[in-house]
Amino acid sequence: VVGWLPGWTPGMVDAFVDAARERNVGVQSIAPHFRRVPAPSGVLLGYAGSSPKQLGAAAALIGECLNVVAKAYLHRVPKRRWAPEDVSTDEMQRR
Repeated sequence: VVGWLPGWTPGMVDAFVDAARERNVGVQSIAPHFRRVPAPSGVLLGYAGSSPKQLGAAAALIGECLNVVAKAYLHRVPKRRWAPEDVSTDEMQRR
């Protein structure tokens, strides 16, 4: 799965990848997979072999990473913060 991050700089994407890595969430920049420069901003998110419970935990951690980058680069936390209780495991399975 690709998570596109329109308007993000390469530094913001790198900060997101680093924040995810610190939380043991495997994501990588999409940039090395493009021939054109500059590549669009985005990350590759893997989910194969993960249970719904693991995906829910990973989604919460990814939300934390988005907030970390927003706070560092935009100097504010977004008005709407994602929380794991926003989506139940059953609802995630239906999506």
